Amino acid sequence: MGPVSAPVPHDSRGPSADEIRRSVGEVLAEEGHELAREAEILERAHELLRGALDEPRGEH
Repeated sequence: MGPVSAPVPHDSRGPSADEIRRSVGEVLAEEGHELAREAEILERAHELLRGALDEPRGEH
């Protein structure tokens, strides 16, 4: 099967762009005074984005 020539329509069962922005914004607004805490916050934000893209873990 060749590359997709047209955009894939948004899956209405998934979160909306606004819901993703809000969720990621809430995570990134958390205080991170230590490097380990900042890394945890960023990993959680990445998990939200990967989930929104249905990208399996480890394929980024």
